[in-house]
Amino acid sequence: MDIIEDHKYKIYGAIGSTLFLTIAYLYYKYLSKEKDIILNDNNNIKHIINKQNETDRLIKTLLVKLTKFMKYNKLNNDTLLLDRLNKSSLFNKDYHTIRIAVDSINYNKDNCNCIKDTNNPNKITYLFTNSDDQGIGGLGMGIIHNVIGFKLIKAIIPNSSYNINNNNCEFVYKIGGNVEVVKLQKGIYSPESLVKYLNNLTGFKDNLKITYNCITLQFTICSNISVVFEICWDYNEKTKILARYMGFYPCKETGYKCYKSDIVIDMSTPYVDLVINQIPRIACIDTPCGKHIIDRIPLDVCFGENKYYEPNCCNEKQNYFLPISLDRLDIVLEDPVYNTIYDSQNLNNTFEFELTVIKNTKNIGLFN
Repeated sequence: MDIIEDHKYKIYGAIGSTLFLTIAYLYYKYLSKEKDIILNDNNNIKHIINKQNETDRLIKTLLVKLTKFMKYNKLNNDTLLLDRLNKSSLFNKDYHTIRIAVDSINYNKDNCNCIKDTNNPNKITYLFTNSDDQGIGGLGMGIIHNVIGFKLIKAIIPNSSYNINNNNCEFVYKIGGNVEVVKLQKGIYSPESLVKYLNNLTGFKDNLKITYNCITLQFTICSNISVVFEICWDYNEKTKILARYMGFYPCKETGYKCYKSDIVIDMSTPYVDLVINQIPRIACIDTPCGKHIIDRIPLDVCFGENKYYEPNCCNEKQNYFLPISLDRLDIVLEDPVYNTIYDSQNLNNTFEFELTVIKNTKNIGLFN
């Protein structure tokens, strides 16, 4: 159909030329030769008159059909032109976009549809409908039907002020058959200040001693009573994350009196994953963990500073999905290590999303 549309004027010209040549041929065949016939015979005269009448009728028929054909195509072309103009109009598009802003600071307030989970700004629910049973007093924009696209426009996320926080504040070891769970005070530490803190912390200093090599960027943890002990990095999620911070693999270390970091330390959170489970996987980033990741946001700013993030130009192209209805968005920021909820010490964040919604469902042939 596209080829016909592109070359329609050539096609119309060819048809018109063919009809013209047909008329000319018939005229030549039936009229020009009749002039040579001798008109002194009544039969010949009648024959000529009949032939001319027949030719006239044929020519008139062809002209009528040609005229109708041209009028029809002109009308059809005008209709298609108007249809294209209407479809390209600002007021008659087949789809439109909706932008929404979600601010965690506004949770559970009047005229707002945000719910913060357990006072954590990094796990919130944005409701599109009024929900009095959940303490929401806002009017709500109603369920959004026929959503076929979703993308992040911008985000403002604070980089955690602490590198020792709720997600990595436990150190566990086993010595002499006893398991010792050491609670670390949450805060911002340098490698040197962490060494000083642990060597003076009750529960740690009684049996262990830690040092830091500023050249190799590695820790060494030894028994200060020269006995074999175990470091239980796999004890829980908090110890696993602390292991990465201190340069150890998240598995049990056993059979030695001293343990040295397996890799260089990394006491930062390099990025966070923005997860919204309501969005189909085709519009998300695929990962082995199977999460519905909308975007992976780098935290390449200093501790305690805000990261202002806008996806780059490659996000202009998005994958669309079959129409769905949305009545809520469960928005979670996850720490990349073991998919724990990101800890920003309750500092608030904000997001701006764009939804693509089918408007003229009759033209598209889809409904929900």
